Amino acid sequence: MLAQNSTGRPWLFGDWDNAKLLVLERVDSRLAIFSDITLRQSQFIAETLSWLDARGTLDQLAALFPGNVVVFHADAAGVRCRGSLTEMNRLFLSPAPNVLVSTSARRIAETTKAQLDYDALACRLAYPTTIGALEGRTVWKGIEPIPGGVTAHIDGSGVLIDFNGPTLPKPVDSLVAGARSFRSSLLQSVQARSAQADSLGCDVSGGFDSTTIAFLLAHFDKSFTAFTSGNRSSSDDDPFWADNALAQLPAGQRIHVDPQRMPAPFEGFPDVIAPYEEPFVGTANVERMLFIARQLRRAGVTHHFGGHGGDELLELNESFLPSLLRRNPLLAVKYARGFASMHRWPFKAAARFTLGLGSYAQTIERELELAGSNAQGRPNPTKWPVGPIRFPQWMTTDAKVSAAERIRSEKRNPHDDSWTSSALQTLRASGRITESIRAVYRSEGIELQCPFLDEAVVVSALSMRPEEFLNPYSPKSLLPKSMEGIVPASVYSRRTKSTGLTDAYQGKRINRPGLMEYFNDSRLATVGLIDPDILTQALNDQLHPPVLPIALWRTIAVEGWLRTLD
Repeated sequence: MLAQNSTGRPWLFGDWDNAKLLVLERVDSRLAIFSDITLRQSQFIAETLSWLDARGTLDQLAALFPGNVVVFHADAAGVRCRGSLTEMNRLFLSPAPNVLVSTSARRIAETTKAQLDYDALACRLAYPTTIGALEGRTVWKGIEPIPGGVTAHIDGSGVLIDFNGPTLPKPVDSLVAGARSFRSSLLQSVQARSAQADSLGCDVSGGFDSTTIAFLLAHFDKSFTAFTSGNRSSSDDDPFWADNALAQLPAGQRIHVDPQRMPAPFEGFPDVIAPYEEPFVGTANVERMLFIARQLRRAGVTHHFGGHGGDELLELNESFLPSLLRRNPLLAVKYARGFASMHRWPFKAAARFTLGLGSYAQTIERELELAGSNAQGRPNPTKWPVGPIRFPQWMTTDAKVSAAERIRSEKRNPHDDSWTSSALQTLRASGRITESIRAVYRSEGIELQCPFLDEAVVVSALSMRPEEFLNPYSPKSLLPKSMEGIVPASVYSRRTKSTGLTDAYQGKRINRPGLMEYFNDSRLATVGLIDPDILTQALNDQLHPPVLPIALWRTIAVEGWLRTLD
């Protein structure tokens, strides 16, 4: 935490791993860098001193380090601080005057006696999401996040001056040039992360993302324990593709768990003490994560690799189509037809989207009109990071009104309509969720490594023209192009994707008695955000249309988090 004191000099205090910390001090300035990767300090001191001499930006400084870093720099002009671009390592601000900065909003709330923001909690009940900018806000009154990659400047008296950045490259690279950059950054990330320990593990799900990481570990001659499983669906072909990949990897230890032995969603979560500091949408699946982490720990694994963030980075969204229509109309129409077929967009919605119709405010209003309808059709495409937004039937009327007003208030905030801005919102959301998953693994002594969300990897992808690698006719086309000579082409020949929905529905049915007992004493009901009787009907499958798992997951996330405040 960063705080001012009576001398006017800022104090930086907290708990950290010295191996992941670099501190430099000169007569006129002080610098502290926190990373999620062990730092070989001698490797970075010369470059960091050169940065100090050049008086560079914090964006430039962060680019010198692997992984995701938090930076504090103090000099005569005050303090500048910056969290990681994908919000794997976040920063938060307390209200002025005498600003506090911390990697934990909850810690600031405890220090300043901040009150809960129940309107923000009501928004967290909406599903499958709300607005990109709103999802990143805290659930505490007066405590604001510093958006990922943004530099906050605080003067010597502790008053926030301004925000700057992040400085991102313009998306101008071709697939060929972008693939070279992406390959280099992902190789460097995996190499730096795998150098931290000898006892490595890696998910080999059969999907493109985790399998790619496994081959990169093999590229560096790293032995690792492969973890494989699947889901309960009869159509699940993850094990086939995992076996296909492992047959082409060097022989090594493998942990395979039959899907029937894996904890189902909604299992055991009432007994789990949340190790995260804000509502976590994966709460209903925490028991599954803990089960995997314990299996890895018994096998001696300390650092485990996963493909987390790969979907969000390599598939992102289609918000570039309106700008592509201006640059290359024929290609835009071709892509629009491809995406419409893939996502089953209605023709009018696809045409409206491709033409770039509808402002940020209009899009919010259109989503709010549908929010209470319980409509579960395909979401309308939009270039804005908005929705789709639905309110679960068990939200009280007052909660729906409060959430709608908070969401509507976002219309007053200016918003960049560029593809890069929209993509960054998606990646930040993925980073926040993944950091909560990492906290679950960390509670069992496992450091989860997620190279796809490292800042350098993300920047290399965002430097490409989106139409070059977001091709509806060739999903995740960046991976086979960038991994030539490392990952066999057969790995990328898969054209199926497992969803896990069978597990979600079976898990709800199996754990229904425990869920109903859990919500008999609901904190959400106590504060007037949900109607427990309607929620009971939902748990008993008595509502129409049937409840989607994500609706329950979002509610359980808030309920479980509130209980940690007891």
